[in-house]
Amino acid sequence: MLDALNNVEIVSGEGVIGKKTVLKPGESHTYTSGCLLTSPFGAMQGYYSMVNFTTTKNFNVTIPTFKLSAPFAIN
Repeated sequence: MLDALNNVEIVSGEGVIGKKTVLKPGESHTYTSGCLLTSPFGAMQGYYSMVNFTTTKNFNVTIPTFKLSAPFAIN
């Protein structure tokens, strides 16, 4: 995460919001989460590390950059 004050925070860990979801072909997963911003605006980007259980190969799924804004900053 990067905020408008150029503070960078790296988020790393197993699972997504503490869960390790198993997806079958054609399935998707959605969730809601949050983060603490030290400024009213920021952005996030990154990737999820995944495992193909059929081939046992690891692969990454890219998360494109998306903007963050504190509720009070939205007009």
